[in-house]
Amino acid sequence: MEIKRASEKDFPALDSLISEVFPSVQFVPTEREVYFIASEMQGAGEVLMGFAHVRLPKDNVERKFILQGLGVKNEYRLRGVGSALLEKALSFCMENGALEVQLSVRTLNPAMSLYHRFGFFPKKQLHEDSIILVRKVQT
Repeated sequence: MEIKRASEKDFPALDSLISEVFPSVQFVPTEREVYFIASEMQGAGEVLMGFAHVRLPKDNVERKFILQGLGVKNEYRLRGVGSALLEKALSFCMENGALEVQLSVRTLNPAMSLYHRFGFFPKKQLHEDSIILVRKVQT
């Protein structure tokens, strides 16, 4: 498995992956969006297994990065793909001066245990079924 930052040439396959994992989400890359992809070689081609989506902070004062999305195709779940993507995304945030990383998640999302293992803790209840998690980064 290879984890790398997605480049423009990866965008068509990434768009397809996001549509498969999150059908209601549209892929709209901007200058403040960074995507990481997990892939493996199968036969003669590369197959995308999952992605992580990080939104960069609006300013350098607050330095709050947002984990906007983390998704893995069903057939690759429980194989460490999500953990590898989250680790890469968090490393990127730390290398770029993050003071904290936040994400919004449904309370019954199976990835909650993954987020807790990586040091995220509840910050704010959004709705009855969703919550903001935060991970502070040491400076």
